[in-house]
Order: sequence, then structure tokens, then C-alpha cells
Amino acid sequence: MTLNLYSFFHLNLGYSAIEEVERPKVIEKCYWPILRLASRYSVPIGIELSGYTLEIINKIDSSWVKELRKLIASGQCEIIGCGYSQIIGPLVPSKVSEINLKIGNKIYQKILGTKPQIALINEQAFSSGIISNYKRTGYRAIIMEWDNPYREHPEWNSELSFFSQKLKSHNGETIDLIWNKSIG
Repeated sequence: MTLNLYSFFHLNLGYSAIEEVERPKVIEKCYWPILRLASRYSVPIGIELSGYTLEIINKIDSSWVKELRKLIASGQCEIIGCGYSQIIGPLVPSKVSEINLKIGNKIYQKILGTKPQIALINEQAFSSGIISNYKRTGYRAIIMEWDNPYREHPEWNSELSFFSQKLKSHNGETIDLIWNKSIG
């Protein structure tokens, strides 16, 4: 059996520790190297970012967005969605979460010409009630952290972390789950 690894990078220009005047520097020193890595070594890389961060990058450095579009078209990069902003789905009304995902998808489509099929659960805060929102907004899979749920379920077989799973909502809807390991 072959183990296939996939890396993705989380981009967030709305992070409180990044001053607005530092955003161009973050794009040049952090975000451009990710695209260069994908291009130079032809390794598939996922890029997760909110619609808000994508809008900011496009305003500051549209050439980065053009390069990302090129890498998406060639299959070297894949966009992973999270909505317009990184709201914590289980903490807001369901309709707010759904609208956030819809607005994010419109921004991805407008700027990148594509809509993500996979989403990262914001702040890794999951509840079965949010599955419906991801399904209704066109996502086929979500990425969620393995380490914290596993810590609460020591009876789980640790080998499960290497295989995709299915999640079921309270109303019976299912969505594919990709485990993310954030602790190296």
C-alpha cells in the first residue's frame, strides 16, 4: 500500500498579529514562496484562504493571484475554502455560517474562476450541525484536525488518521472527511 501525503497552507491576512502595513511583506516573503514551491517542484499543494484574504491579496499583488490561477489550471495547486471570513460555525446561527460560505464561494469564483470542493473547518471547531451548510454550498469534503478528537477518544484506532472518513449530520446528510494532522 502506498501512502499519499498532501500538504496545504493556511493563509490569513486577517490575523490580528499582522498589521495592515505588513501585508505586502507577508505576501512577498510567505505567500509567493508557496507558489514557487508548487511550480518549481511540481508538487500538488493546497492553499486555504478566506474570501477576505483573497480580496486583500488581489488588491495588493494581483500578479500573485494570476500565478495561482495558472497553478490551479495546471493542477499544481488546489484551493481549499473556508468562507468569506473565518467564523466559527458552531458558535454562530446556522444561517450566518451558510451565508459566509456562499459569499466566500462567490469571491473564489470571481477572483480565481473556480469554486473549492474541499473546505477547512474554521478554527477546527466542529459540530454535526454544520455539515448541512457545507453540503448546501457545494462542498464535497471537509478537512478537520485529528489530534484533538483522538485525544478525547483513545479507543479509536490511530491508523484511521491516514484514511478519509464519512461524517453524518443530525439529519442524516453525509460528507467526506479528510483528517489533518497539525501536530508534527
